[in-house]
Amino acid sequence: MTVRYWVYGGVGVTALSIAVLLFSEFMNVSDGRLWHLGPFLGSCLITIGWIVTSEVNIRNSRKQHTIGMINQHRFGAIREKNLSAILKKLPSQSSRLTIDLIDFDIENDEFLMALDAELNFYDFAAAAVERNDVDEALLQACLQNQLLNLYDQTELYILHWRKKNSSTWCYMAAMRDRWKNKPIKVKNPV
Repeated sequence: MTVRYWVYGGVGVTALSIAVLLFSEFMNVSDGRLWHLGPFLGSCLITIGWIVTSEVNIRNSRKQHTIGMINQHRFGAIREKNLSAILKKLPSQSSRLTIDLIDFDIENDEFLMALDAELNFYDFAAAAVERNDVDEALLQACLQNQLLNLYDQTELYILHWRKKNSSTWCYMAAMRDRWKNKPIKVKNPV
């Protein structure tokens, strides 16, 4: 649970406590002193409005950040260069990267550097999902097929590096497992 929910809960408990105290104090008053409740209730409404506005802004910011990240990835010049290097060795979705195609330990190979950059992007995106910084449903709708296909094509390469260091591309691997068993939810299919 994030800190802001604890803040919301604290504000709610405090407001409820004060409301109970005020109502119990003024319950038997018949001389019109209930006007003291007006500012308190007004403050409660303002706070509720602030909380709702804050949550809407956070949700919109998360979606905007997701869209920006997807656009930067899709239309970035560096990604286009990396993609063309990857397509030279893996020209179709059925192509698989094997140790026979290239030695996985050559770190200065143009193809492997491009592939590492692509895998690093997906790992970064998965880490952002893990931290709830981006909208996973939107990311999945836009990138699920690309991620699943790239992982399937390069699984031996990914496992090679994960054997050496289990944290290598660990967020991406977890997201891949999650997405593989979870179809994209389409709200309004055409």
